[in-house]
Amino acid sequence: MDSELLQGLSQGRQEAFDRLIREYYPRLMGYARLLLDEENARDIVQEVFLYVWEHRSRLHFTAGFQSYLFRICHSRMLDTIKRRRLFENRESPFSLQLQEDAAWLARNNDDIVRTICNRELLERILSLTDELPEKRREVFRLSLLHDMSNAEISELLDIPRRTVEGHLYHALRFLRARIPKEEMLLLMSVFLLR
Repeated sequence: MDSELLQGLSQGRQEAFDRLIREYYPRLMGYARLLLDEENARDIVQEVFLYVWEHRSRLHFTAGFQSYLFRICHSRMLDTIKRRRLFENRESPFSLQLQEDAAWLARNNDDIVRTICNRELLERILSLTDELPEKRREVFRLSLLHDMSNAEISELLDIPRRTVEGHLYHALRFLRARIPKEEMLLLMSVFLLR
């Protein structure tokens, strides 16, 4: 995201905010729709933009602003899923265990713990990605295994950045249909908590 847009946003300029929405609304919606229905996804994305606008004077805008937007979205998605599960079955053993696991992971969110917790999931995901088209598989693995940014992948493979984003989006949709939602959340955490 260019510095002019971020500066305009921090100064409260409406045209900068409008541009931010035009640029990021479709991406955040696509991300939220990986786990939520259309209505909940829309509500969450609107909450993200509302939060940014209300806190614009206190936020420090840096080159990592895109990741910041997706982290806010991710956090709100988790809250929505947790509230829905608690509402549906407040005392189910699965719901309570999920809450305990999430709290433990939040307290122990370092690379070693994440690696141990995600090793089995990673092996299954890599096995599943063998079914992806070759270029999509390559993009996904560069992002997941080599911790490369979309821009770095774009440069390495000599393809547009939007194409990289499209490959990652479709790879995640493919996986969403094949692994449980809880594991999908863990996978998305790997992408977001770098």
